[in-house]
Amino acid sequence: MAFTVAAVLAARQVVSTDHGGLDAWGTVAVGLGVLLWVGFIWAAHRRIGVLGSSAHPSSLPTRMALTAAGCTMLLAVFALSMFF
Repeated sequence: MAFTVAAVLAARQVVSTDHGGLDAWGTVAVGLGVLLWVGFIWAAHRRIGVLGSSAHPSSLPTRMALTAAGCTMLLAVFALSMFF
């Protein structure tokens, strides 16, 4: 849920009228933010499915952990880039 809030606030910052509205770079930024959000939600959905499928779920696969961590790090870079 925190990832969703961060993505929405980042998109709102990009499209705010204080910065002149949405331009080409803003459109790309919003698109990348949406892709990151979808990737994170996909990884979380798959993990919840694994956790709910048995009494003793398997450990978190490396690829899924890297996907979640990568989405989180890229969202932080995206947020930082809005200040410059």
